[in-house]
Amino acid sequence: MNDRVPLGGLSRLVIVWLAWVAACAPAAAPGPAAAPAAVTGKPGPESVAPPAPQQKTDVSLRLAWFARGYDAPYYLALTRGFYDEAGLNVEIREGQGSVRTLALVDSGQDTLGTLDAAVMLAGADKGIQSQMVFMFNQRSPNALVFFTDAGINGPQDLRGKSIGTTPGANVTLLLPLYLDQVGMPRDAVTVTNVDAAGKVAAFRSRKFDLMTGLTNDQVGELEAEGEQIKSLVFADSGVNTVSMGTVARNEFIERNPDLVRRFVAATQRAWDAAARNPDEAVAVLADAFPNYKAAAFKSQFMASIPLLHTRNTEGKPTGWMAKDDWEETNNLLLNSGVISQLARVEDLYTNQFIPGGQ
Repeated sequence: MNDRVPLGGLSRLVIVWLAWVAACAPAAAPGPAAAPAAVTGKPGPESVAPPAPQQKTDVSLRLAWFARGYDAPYYLALTRGFYDEAGLNVEIREGQGSVRTLALVDSGQDTLGTLDAAVMLAGADKGIQSQMVFMFNQRSPNALVFFTDAGINGPQDLRGKSIGTTPGANVTLLLPLYLDQVGMPRDAVTVTNVDAAGKVAAFRSRKFDLMTGLTNDQVGELEAEGEQIKSLVFADSGVNTVSMGTVARNEFIERNPDLVRRFVAATQRAWDAAARNPDEAVAVLADAFPNYKAAAFKSQFMASIPLLHTRNTEGKPTGWMAKDDWEETNNLLLNSGVISQLARVEDLYTNQFIPGGQ
């Protein structure tokens, strides 16, 4: 059901979203996850994995959501044997959202997970027990998506338009800041709240003029369907947030630093290899998920490559994170009302396992 609200009313969505984070915090560990599919088994020169022990260690990696194009490097690491060479028997499991994935890692039900770093910042005061050890979406994919015939050539054309959003999503919560940044009054647009499952279908039915989305997610799905679309990317107007990366529980890191180092090294190799040969990486992912659209995977992964670095991490090894980028996101979330106080970002990430990143 659609719910039209003024943009100023988004503050109540912040409360709902934070309640969701709190509900998934480690103090109330979630029950067993549903049974999603599982698979076992500017880039620089390909890194070399450190020596691996003879006996392999079982490791689970929980994705943030159902498989997306940007997950291809993890599957490439399986197929090329990077994890095997690192002495790891990695099982990759699809996820049900970043908050859920963080809860599963925090509670020890999964060894590692991929998720949105903004979720960690938003839940920092809830006692998060994990750190991000590798980040692949350092530039935000948050965007407003629209059809090419919508009469929109830039942010100045948003006045009077309707925008479909998903309540509580990071891109929804940052929409007011984006409008502020581009000089568009918040009450100049109309927001239509739509369930995530139905948003793309409603957009394609022209229920609203634009929708909030991600350049490396919904945009890829639409392009695979042959839709002619464009995007207004938040980061292009100075509203950039750190995004997707891999996390591990603090206690696990302390007990198994060598294992984490080997996993990160193999993952870095895979990302560098996938960026050099995206067709191979996408083909591997498509083989793992034959019921998904390979064309969407390709579009999603290609849109992820430009997100590997920011101006603060340019020239650094793949996966290396800059404190300034985390602090920028920290301040954006504070200004948008997602958090009431700044988090200690140094508690939420580490570069100690990034090859060449010391």
